[in-house]
Amino acid sequence: MTVFCNVRLKEHAKNVGANFVKDIVALPEIIECYNIAGDYDFMLKILIEDIIYY
Repeated sequence: MTVFCNVRLKEHAKNVGANFVKDIVALPEIIECYNIAGDYDFMLKILIEDIIYY
């Protein structure tokens, strides 16, 4: 199952975003991570077994 998840950070300091990306790309389920503009800061493409796993 493929899930697209939008993420909004509470803080926008440069190191906060960099730490988020570093931590999130270490997860094998995260297959893509985009820094986006608008209401959210990131959009993640997640590949999982099923919705229960999510």
